[in-house]
Amino acid sequence: MLESVGFSGKDRRENALKGSQVSCGQIDNVFLYREIVERRDEGQEDREVPTFERGSLEGDLRVSPQKFCEERSLVDGVVVEEASGQSSTLSVCLANSEQSFFLDFKCGKSVKKDRKVPKPVVRGGGGDLEDSEETEKKIQKVELVRQVDSKTAVCRVEFPSNDHFKCYFKDCKTMSQAGFGADDMKYLTRHFEKAHYTKVIWTYRCGKCQAKADGEGTAATRWVSSHMMSAHREKAVPRIKKSYKSLAEKTMEALNESAPSLPKPNKGVPRKKDVITAPTVVHSTPEKIQELESKIQTRTVTKSLSVLKESAKKKEIMEVKSKKTFPLFEIAEEKRKNARKSLANILKAESPRVVQPDIVLGESVDLKKLTGPERVKMAREQSKRQSRLSIQRRMSFAPSVNSPKIVEEKLQKEESEEIEKKSENEKTQEDVELDLNRTFVIEDDDEIEFVQRRFNTWCLDHETTEEAYISDDVIEFYMKGICAKNEKYKYLDPCIWETVKLEGPMQVKQTLWSQKTYFFPVCEKKHWILLIIDSERIWYADSLRQEPKGEVKKFIKSMNRKREFFETPVPEQTDGVNCGVHVCLVAKAIAEGKKNWYEEREVPEFRTMVKKMLKDKGYELFSEPYGQQLEQKKQETATEEAKIDNSREISGYDFDTGFDMPDNTREVFEKEISEEKSIIAEEEDIFVIDAEKKEDLKAKSSIPKLMEQKLEKPEIVPRREEIKEKRSQKMAKKQKVPTGKPDELVLRVQKWFEKEFESYVEEGKSFQRLEWITEVLTAAIHKASAGDEEAIEKIEKRCPPMEVEEGEMFTQTEVKRRYKSKKGPRPETSSEELREVYWENRAKTFNILVGNESKQCEIPIRRLEEFFTKTTSVTDVPKNILEEKSSKIPKVKIDDWIETDFTEKELAEVLKKTKDTAPGVDGLRYHHLSWFDPSSKFLTLLYNECKEHRRIPAHWKEAETVLLYKGGDESKPENWRPISLMPTIYKLYSSLWNRRIRSIKGIMSRCQRGFQEREGCNESIGILRAAIDVAKGKKSNLSVAWLDLTNAFGSVPHELIKHTLETYGFPEIVVQIIMDMYKGAAIRVKSKNEKSDRILIKSGVKQGDPISPTLFNMCLENVIRRHLETANGHKCLNTRVKVLAFADDMAILSESKTQLQNELLKMDEDCTPLNLIFKPAKCASLVIEKGRVKSDAEIKLKSQSIRCLTEKDTYKYLGVQTGIETRKSELELMKSATKELEMVYRSKLTPPQKLDCVRTFVLPKMSYMYANSVPKLTELKAFANMTMRAVKMMHGIPVKGSPVEYVQLPVGKGGLGIACPKITALITYLVSMMKKLWSKDKYIEKLFSEYLKKVAEAETGIEDATLEDMAEYLSNEKPVDKKAFGYNSFTRIREVCRGLCGNKDSPLFKIKIVVKDGKLAILTQAIKDGKEKIFTEERVKNLQALLKAEVTTALQHRFNVEKPVKSEVCRVIQQYPQCNKFVKLDGKVSYAAQRFVHKARLNLLACNYNTYSDVVSKACRHCGYERESQWHIISKCNFGMPRKITQRHDAVLFKVKKLIESGSKKDWELHIDETPPGPNRLRPDIYMKSPDGKQIILADVTVPYEHGVEAMQRAWDRKVEKYTDSFAHLKVGGASLSVLPIVVGTLGTWWKPTSKSLEQLGIEIGVIRRAIPEICSTVLEYSKNAYWNHIYGNEYTDIPQKFGDRKPDSTSWKKEKIVKILSSSPI
Repeated sequence: MLESVGFSGKDRRENALKGSQVSCGQIDNVFLYREIVERRDEGQEDREVPTFERGSLEGDLRVSPQKFCEERSLVDGVVVEEASGQSSTLSVCLANSEQSFFLDFKCGKSVKKDRKVPKPVVRGGGGDLEDSEETEKKIQKVELVRQVDSKTAVCRVEFPSNDHFKCYFKDCKTMSQAGFGADDMKYLTRHFEKAHYTKVIWTYRCGKCQAKADGEGTAATRWVSSHMMSAHREKAVPRIKKSYKSLAEKTMEALNESAPSLPKPNKGVPRKKDVITAPTVVHSTPEKIQELESKIQTRTVTKSLSVLKESAKKKEIMEVKSKKTFPLFEIAEEKRKNARKSLANILKAESPRVVQPDIVLGESVDLKKLTGPERVKMAREQSKRQSRLSIQRRMSFAPSVNSPKIVEEKLQKEESEEIEKKSENEKTQEDVELDLNRTFVIEDDDEIEFVQRRFNTWCLDHETTEEAYISDDVIEFYMKGICAKNEKYKYLDPCIWETVKLEGPMQVKQTLWSQKTYFFPVCEKKHWILLIIDSERIWYADSLRQEPKGEVKKFIKSMNRKREFFETPVPEQTDGVNCGVHVCLVAKAIAEGKKNWYEEREVPEFRTMVKKMLKDKGYELFSEPYGQQLEQKKQETATEEAKIDNSREISGYDFDTGFDMPDNTREVFEKEISEEKSIIAEEEDIFVIDAEKKEDLKAKSSIPKLMEQKLEKPEIVPRREEIKEKRSQKMAKKQKVPTGKPDELVLRVQKWFEKEFESYVEEGKSFQRLEWITEVLTAAIHKASAGDEEAIEKIEKRCPPMEVEEGEMFTQTEVKRRYKSKKGPRPETSSEELREVYWENRAKTFNILVGNESKQCEIPIRRLEEFFTKTTSVTDVPKNILEEKSSKIPKVKIDDWIETDFTEKELAEVLKKTKDTAPGVDGLRYHHLSWFDPSSKFLTLLYNECKEHRRIPAHWKEAETVLLYKGGDESKPENWRPISLMPTIYKLYSSLWNRRIRSIKGIMSRCQRGFQEREGCNESIGILRAAIDVAKGKKSNLSVAWLDLTNAFGSVPHELIKHTLETYGFPEIVVQIIMDMYKGAAIRVKSKNEKSDRILIKSGVKQGDPISPTLFNMCLENVIRRHLETANGHKCLNTRVKVLAFADDMAILSESKTQLQNELLKMDEDCTPLNLIFKPAKCASLVIEKGRVKSDAEIKLKSQSIRCLTEKDTYKYLGVQTGIETRKSELELMKSATKELEMVYRSKLTPPQKLDCVRTFVLPKMSYMYANSVPKLTELKAFANMTMRAVKMMHGIPVKGSPVEYVQLPVGKGGLGIACPKITALITYLVSMMKKLWSKDKYIEKLFSEYLKKVAEAETGIEDATLEDMAEYLSNEKPVDKKAFGYNSFTRIREVCRGLCGNKDSPLFKIKIVVKDGKLAILTQAIKDGKEKIFTEERVKNLQALLKAEVTTALQHRFNVEKPVKSEVCRVIQQYPQCNKFVKLDGKVSYAAQRFVHKARLNLLACNYNTYSDVVSKACRHCGYERESQWHIISKCNFGMPRKITQRHDAVLFKVKKLIESGSKKDWELHIDETPPGPNRLRPDIYMKSPDGKQIILADVTVPYEHGVEAMQRAWDRKVEKYTDSFAHLKVGGASLSVLPIVVGTLGTWWKPTSKSLEQLGIEIGVIRRAIPEICSTVLEYSKNAYWNHIYGNEYTDIPQKFGDRKPDSTSWKKEKIVKILSSSPI
């Protein structure tokens, strides 16, 4: 026994927690060991936990077990350390009330099996704890139930049990106390995995009744909980309670905080919009009340009891209410009551006569006398009138009394008794309607009288002054009177005109439904005019006989109707006030069909006539100025609204549904209807005005004279139909070149250039002449692209300037004024505007949407001038310094070809690789140059002349410099990155020289990987990662320093550029040309509103110049080559690594801290004289000694200590967080992407636009991280789930219950084309590592091959691993010891193989690394019966695309096989992918149809058959068919058949008919829907006969539901069989008969053979391809309307179709024939 030593306070705790050797010491905290276990549970598995053995205690400090257990629940009596394979015991005894205890420690001894220990309180198992007995714990062996395979076993333990369970493997002594659940069993699970390489699936046996669990894994865990509660009335509590959040939970919590609009649906809880019936509520309150009543009534118990009783009472009340409400709800659902907002019933049951007080221009209607739909319809009409008056505030219709008070009706006693006798389930529809009718009444004491309506005749009482201007209420009254009994004419409210000016003509278009002619009085600029509009034409009547102007002209154009003129002009107005009178009289003359207009005498008689009409209608006339009524009306409206609100609170009546309902049901209705209304509003392009504009509109529209209304008009929002499609179908990378007039102008520019160039050559090739030609050429190309013919004419007439001697000046000079922007602050772009302009500039629109608009520099321009003048000042480096620092630069071999002329082919290759970046001061982009010179002939001549002169034009040297914000203080110029926008014609010339110089071998060292044709970033990051992993795995030394140069590109001396070129041995012509590019080069720095004067570039390379990176790298070679010559570097395995450079981003590697310090000092000494200055504040170091980070190491640079990384620190090197740990959290980047997903989801973009944002901008920002970093798989999984959730919500697809394959499959396969981010990350990293193992750079290939071999040998235990061993290691085919080398880059490869094929949700059947031809290769097998494919290094360029294709094949197979119902439509799409293009490019599918189609294609539309509720009937709500599925609704229901379903068929037929009429067989005899000659009564849709009668074609349209490809083929075959057999008699006389089915799917799919049918009908292939999207869109629109018509019934109103062909309302089009039927037929 060791001597007892006392410990105190913090020292005792820390020593114990560190696993130090504690001997018989007193420790204060009784829960010490529990804390140790919890720390281990939280992920610190490597920490050694001290083991203790019970010994004798000194003194009489023993405590009875009873007190021992009453104080606290102690830790387990026996704890087993699986890692050691031995058991040790911890005995804890409470010594006194201060919870002090003694521990005796013995190491190296195992506990005897028969040792007795105090029995603890069992957490998660065990019997009852006795007060004073000590029980003996038994040891059981884990029961092996079955062996699944060589690596998987099913094992059983007992629960509840206090015993220990020993490993079932022979001679293995590891044991642990069991429990249930993953946390309780994780120690045994890990033991089996680490020690025996066996994955264990747990199941259980009840320790009380010996019942065995039904199921395994999580199913068995759930069984334990339910079994203990049901069989033994006990709650199963896990032994280890989870007191921390897992990484997955933390990640999801962080992502949910970033995107609160993308919530994860609660498990098992349906969304509100999916709830149809009342959920069943299980009340446990009574049991709790009984339990509390049986206890001692302490203060706490009494308080809890009172709260529970009150809660139970409220629940009973709510339950009673719900019982009364939901039967009504169900009956209303069965009777298809529309859930839209309806007018409350305002009738009193016993009142004989009731008048709606606010209804005007119509007789009062007693709603009580009406029944059912008639009463609802009339109530809605009255509601519309009332709302229109309340919104537009017509003063002339103001009632003389206030609105009646609305209160709750007291039901009569007899009626209430009768209702109580009826059962809730036996109520009839009449009972329901009666209940609804009784809810509200009008109560006005005992009587209700008619309300006398009033009319303001102020404008009718004046005749000559400005007060005589006819008001809109007079015109509206008169128009209504003349149209009331006329079936041909209707009128539009004149107040609509102000809405048209604000929101566009859509409201008018929506109103023009019928075939009637509409009168539309318009008041514009205090003048009334009349528009007469029918379905195809529009007339304009103006009493001043003026042509339409301004808003009126724009409106007429937007209506897309033919402008017609009257045969006789309307009478001309002779005064200045009666324009409104003329409008009314013109409308009257047209309505009455008069041949002549009206007489002049009718104009002054008009006012008297209208007054008489008003009196006849019962109006009370009064006269007062309109402006005085505004405040009075406001007060009346406020009073009425307050009364209505009060009545709603009193009655509890629901105005939206028409009957009482609980809060949860109200929310369901409101959310469902609000969503539907929002979709309709989006479809109708009704732009919502914000609250301030609404208030402003109300206030200004209160004046009844429209000519006095001056509404502020917002910015014009372009309508969808007015926007030209400027995007190509493939969204090509390059912009379209101008066409039309610019094409003609550019030919003239080419001729001008040829003429001027010939003159230049003939006159001696003067450089001034060449400079003039280049300057004018850029201006001419720019003007030609804009179509400016006048400017081109001036250029053609321009003569070259007079030439002067070198150094002389012209007599006149021009001083440019300082630029100052006149633009004001840019107005904010609305969401609707973003949607309309998205395809014009996607990147800009997305940045505006997510708030990433680039900041503009607001630093004063003088301060910017000073800063950039200073940074670009002359740096005079002595020649001896240049020669000394460039001593290691080698002479390279440069052939004479570098001096030869440029060729057209060379220029074309360079131009092909360019991207259209921002233009320079000339305004040209690369596509303008390609457009001007497609063959590269002219530009080649120009560039060769510049090379011959060894100079470039002066205007090529000027650049406009914009500033991009880098971060930090915005007021400091150094925090803004300057980007020079140079003339494109110069950048193309610079690219030619850059291409030639960079191609010279030997000018760049192997360690410089920046701006070269290789994956430099990936290679540099990979080499550094390998060095750190090897040092950590082999426990060796490594020191790294990351260096940052201050203003690197702007600090390079020009003399260093020249000296470096000369040292390499470049010819003199090359040196002179390069130096001329910098001679006189200048920039103009642009701030937010100003532009600086010219600032000469006297040092540094020009940022934005294509040749600048190459020149910078060449200059930096002076320093790098000296370092390579003198430094020792770091030996990573057998490869020496000294420095890694990507342009100015450098990392220095050394063996030790001292060596690193010396090498840094030498490099600093080489850089400083060359004006390359290091910035210590942005540098960092990492020192590893024997595999551990030495965080206290100090590295100095310029006498300043740089940051030294610790174990948890990282340094951002080339955009990747780099440190000692291989895996790093990328949660911040994922949160940023998730936030953008939410912004896209919440935007007003269409679903295809949102999808494009996700595919083009959000997810690609993660690609760099996937290839160069190793994020945690848990974070990747959480981000992938969030992405899939967001995409589903963007398309209105339910998050739960919808297949993820639909989102991930490509658009051509029927999906949405968003790849899973996790799968993309795994594939990208695998490809990245294989590229290094296959690298053509022997240095990289050798390093990573040795790295892989060392890792495989360390983790598998093989001494000399072969290539096959490495392949098996990477493929998870060999058991490994992960801790032997630690987590490394190849550990992730193993995770990739396991993640892509080894897990439950893995897409591939097989993926592994194999050996092929002596090198590693990738073997994949997408599906079980599929073909194995091997990808070798020859496929490295498209390896990622090939692996993604394999994943797509696997996903498609899984979707089609495992989910056949949801994949039916997708299988049809796959045979003709073009019909799914609208998912990607908007196409011709409306917004409402897009919200409908995805749920429909997945069979997820809401219908009776798709509900899981037992309360709702599965039968059709209309026709009674036993299954109301979406197939039945869209294709078969008798309710929709005569309406939408037949209309859908006819719409397709109508489109095909129009195509035939314009095709090659338009001269054939054509019959539509007629019976051909013969005895048969069948009527094919199309019957065609050739002019000679030798060919007959029968075509029939069918629109089947897409029950897979088989259903579409059956529909085709049925048509062929039906008409081939029935019309065989038509073949008499040698005529040929062709039966051509036309098959289009109900959900917008196209059956491919239908294209051949249309070809045989004489339609060209190109026309067919263009017509297919329109036909599919037409069918989809009608299917959508059929569905909603079925749900809402007769009250549903179709949304106007914007896309596709809508058939005419009549059937006359079927009777039209191309050729008249011949009187006699040859058959």
